[in-house]
Amino acid sequence: MMMSSTNFLVTSGFRVSVALLHSLARGLAMSAATAPASRGFAPSRALRCRGRGEETAAVARSRRVAARDLVASSRRFERPRATASDDASTSSSSSSSSSSSSTSTAPPAPKPTPEDIASVAAFFLETTAAATASVPLVGDVARAFARAFEPTPADFPPGPPGDAAVELAADPIAFIVKTQREHGDVVGLRLAGEHVVLVSDPDVVRDVAIDRADLFVKEGTAFFPGSSLAGEGLLVSDGEKWARQRRLSNPAFRAAAVDAYATAMTRAGERLLRGPWSARTIRDAYADFNDLTLEIVADALFGADVRGARAKEINAAIAEAFEFFGKRSSSGFIVPEWAPTPENAGYAAAVARLDDAVYALIAERRAKREKPRYERLELLDEDREDEFVEEEEEEEEEEVPGGSSSTTPSRGPDLLDRLLDARDDGDGGDGGGMTDASLRDELMTLMVAGQETSAILLSWCCALLAQHPEVAERCAAEARAVLGDGSGGGDGDDEIEIASPTAENVGEMKYVEAVVLETMRLYPPAYMVGRCAARDVVVGGHSLRKGTTILIAPYLLHRDARRWDDPDAFDPERWLRPGGAPKKSESESESESESATDDRPMTDAPPMAKGALRGTGPGGVYLPFGAGPRVCIGTGFAMMEATILVAMIASTVDLKTLPGRAPPRPRALITLRPDNVELDVIPKRRGARARTGVGGVARSE
Repeated sequence: MMMSSTNFLVTSGFRVSVALLHSLARGLAMSAATAPASRGFAPSRALRCRGRGEETAAVARSRRVAARDLVASSRRFERPRATASDDASTSSSSSSSSSSSSTSTAPPAPKPTPEDIASVAAFFLETTAAATASVPLVGDVARAFARAFEPTPADFPPGPPGDAAVELAADPIAFIVKTQREHGDVVGLRLAGEHVVLVSDPDVVRDVAIDRADLFVKEGTAFFPGSSLAGEGLLVSDGEKWARQRRLSNPAFRAAAVDAYATAMTRAGERLLRGPWSARTIRDAYADFNDLTLEIVADALFGADVRGARAKEINAAIAEAFEFFGKRSSSGFIVPEWAPTPENAGYAAAVARLDDAVYALIAERRAKREKPRYERLELLDEDREDEFVEEEEEEEEEEVPGGSSSTTPSRGPDLLDRLLDARDDGDGGDGGGMTDASLRDELMTLMVAGQETSAILLSWCCALLAQHPEVAERCAAEARAVLGDGSGGGDGDDEIEIASPTAENVGEMKYVEAVVLETMRLYPPAYMVGRCAARDVVVGGHSLRKGTTILIAPYLLHRDARRWDDPDAFDPERWLRPGGAPKKSESESESESESATDDRPMTDAPPMAKGALRGTGPGGVYLPFGAGPRVCIGTGFAMMEATILVAMIASTVDLKTLPGRAPPRPRALITLRPDNVELDVIPKRRGARARTGVGGVARSE
């Protein structure tokens, strides 16, 4: 009975796979036939709208041929349909047989052999090779189909039995915590047919992320889909393409360049605090920070070009594309982007409109930069000419990559300026700059990576400040000590005092920085980081085949009781204590106790915050921005943004949790979002208590 059931499941599973293959092939055939003529949704649409050019007729033909062959191949295992002669024969047989009332007309479907399974998988890979040139996702589907029938490698790490994809999808955090507890720090998993290794061992993490980073790539990583919004930017590219783009992008994120973006951060913070947060109200902090960080990153990317008359058009295009992207992200990207759904069609249209706006900005900026200086001045209002000339003189003293000055009026160079200035003139470089398509992809990658993760971080920071008012008050006191009382925005006792930090102030606010570091320890936005083995490799003593996905879990590293003191507690002070280790040894604890009794300094070692973001962090167990060559390029930008805004918020408003409301729970999708961050926002006014709405609190809409 057991063997019969097993055979049934295998045979049924195979037929389901063939049916899915058949459906996929038909979908490809239809999209291949319509793609060249349609501006609607098609698999190659994402490539065309990114400026890669129309697909060639030869590629289009190869896609149609591949799809037709896939349909024909999958029919080998369909249940045969009855023919007219079959019907007649069955009728005759039925009338002459009194014992049979069945009208069955088809012979049984052929039972697939292992050779059949292997041949269909191999044929699927072979016939989709041409299509993969224009539809990268097809190759991923083909590989996944083939891997679904691969046996588990002999030396694969031990782990839970069966396929754990459903359990992982139901609650990723609970699953990875349970898996580490039951199976250790290097665990082999089967997830939707993929061989995956979950890693939370510090030595293995360093090996994969830093020591042998060249053996582990992004391409082929399971469960980390790309997007037409981000294109082929630094987040998803590999090899020489990634290396060249990283060399070209690095100057825009050097310390001096990042400091120039502080003004955009304080300006956006002031608008939030003088606007929606200027009266006592209940606010959805995550929604507010989504708007705030989008405003900051757009300002940093495009400068004055997204203010004034064009702001509404550009910001509307950005907001629309991000709304669709957020919906896809909130579902875990379950539905592939090429699937012909109404939501995907709307998303593709929004990305296309944003592309039109971004390519127009790039073209206009290039044209401005090619004009002589006096012609550029004529583009400005006469009453701003002296201001621009004065600013140009100041910029000449600042070293700008490529030696060019910004063409953006009334401010220093923005990210677009710096990326246009960049030249690949280092070792191994070709001396060229970025194409329009590369610029577009990097700008959108920076927007995607810099907006959502920053909004998540700020939301968690504010949620924790509301739960720990003593920490919030210490942040406010430090901000006042460093920045003064701030500037007012009202009259008399109703005046709201807002302290606006500069880039120079950020390094002085050590406690606020510790709050940000501790928040990312407990709730790292990138709670899992994926890599794919580029070839057969030994990891943690286990032999992994090429194509195996490695999931590094910062969430597990950051909360490991073997490596952190009191790992589940929110304790910003841990980052300021001398010693620089996440967990004190017994001898260190004894020395600390003795020092406390005789007033001797505990140690001359620097605090843990000093090297928090180097390598894999203190003790090798802290990497909120990743590690190694692929560490987040915007780390400095994100840290400055969070420190500035937390200081401004803590010194301007009090945050309280709602009565009877539990603290927000982490919602793990592609990132680790808070599920509900509604907070009571109470402005701090000079010498007066905040007015309240009806019932004491006004609720935001």
